[in-house]
Parts: sequence; structure tokens; C-alpha cells
Amino acid sequence: QLEDQLAAEVARLRKKDPEARAVAYFQAHTNTYAPLSVLKEKFEEALTFPNVVGLAIATRADCISDEIADYLGELAKRTYLEVELGLQSVHDVTGERINRCHSYADFLEVYQKLVDRGIFVCVHIINGLPGEDREMMLQTARSLSHLKLHSVKIHLLHVLKGTVMAKQLADGEFELLSREEYVQTVCDQLELFPPELVIQRVTGDGEKESLIGPEWSLKKLCVMNEIDKELVRRDSWQGKNYIR
Repeated sequence: QLEDQLAAEVARLRKKDPEARAVAYFQAHTNTYAPLSVLKEKFEEALTFPNVVGLAIATRADCISDEIADYLGELAKRTYLEVELGLQSVHDVTGERINRCHSYADFLEVYQKLVDRGIFVCVHIINGLPGEDREMMLQTARSLSHLKLHSVKIHLLHVLKGTVMAKQLADGEFELLSREEYVQTVCDQLELFPPELVIQRVTGDGEKESLIGPEWSLKKLCVMNEIDKELVRRDSWQGKNYIR
């Protein structure tokens, strides 16, 4: 139940800070896919919970109708609201390969609808997708740097057991990034993003039991430390190569 999930999370936060407030995060799956009546019920319920001061809603660009966008715009006028869009890459050839089921043009159309309604937009990207080289990953960052985004989450590709991509990896159709390649790519991307853009994530770790690779991703703090060290080595920072 939603109430139980929120209560558990607020209790966890309050162990660190007795005055902690929370943004209710609708994270898993596609959280604008249900009928509007269902979405209203869930989102409004979350906002009535003590110490919840806003919402973060993860979804896909092809699952936001004009009707839902209008409701989200109304929500944004009375609470903190961030909508997260799983783009992964600006390259449609990659989108087709990973079965994203919508184009970059589709994403841009929905992004504009949200921005026009005063909604903060966060975009997820993934480094190391099949068929992408370093320049393609940098082009994703370069293209997003020209949008009016609130934030970005940078992920690396995790390959999990029992997936189509697991078979593709086993068949040698693509290779996983090394930690060094990933660190270099993230630092390159950070240099391209505007300095005011909020970077919410620079890596992630998959579940150990289902992860095929890369195994180095399980040491998330090590990856984050290597990114920091590389920026220091370069004497660099977010936005160093940003072209406004």
C-alpha cells in the first residue's frame, strides 16, 4: 500500500534527520500509464501524507497525454513536481535497438509540453548501450545541454540475467564498458552540461543476484570517487566546455 511505503521511507529518513521532509518518488515502471482518475487518486494521496512536500514521477515520453500533462501542470502550481523521462539516448537507431518504442522527436514534443506547463523535467541517460561509441554518448549530452532541463541522471548499462540483452552480450553483439571508459565518458559529459543543471546521479548499481555485468558497477562509491579524481586530474568541472 502507498501509505505503508511512504511511512517506511519517512521513518528511514528521520533516523538521519528528525526534521526530514520527503518528496514522494513514483519510481518503478511507468507512472503515467494508468487512467487519469487512478493517477489523481495516487498522487493526491501521497501529498496528504505528513512531511511529504512534493512528487517525483518517473515515466516515458510516449505515456503522457495532453490530459495528463494538463493535470501535472496543475499539480506543479501547488507543490514541487518533477517528471522524469527515460530517454537513454538521443539516437533513434539506439532507441530502435533497445525497443524504446518512441523517437527522440516524440521525446522533444512531450518535453516541451511539460516545460510549457511549468514542470521540472529530469532526463535519464544510459552510457554503454549496444552500438554506441563515445562520440554518440557525448552527442546525447551535447543535445540535452541545449534544453531547459532541471536535472539529469546518468546511468551505465547493466546487463541482467534472463534478458534479450544478456543473450546479445553472450553472442558477442556488443561489449560492456570498462570502469575507465565509463569514468572518462561521464567526465566528458559533465564538461558539456550547463553548470546550473542538477546532476542527480552519475552511476548506479544493479542487484548482485541478477547482474551479469559489468561487475565493477557494484562498487558504486569507487566509481564516484574515480569520477571525482579524474575531474581533479583534468582541472575540470561541470560546464567547462558548455556552449551556451
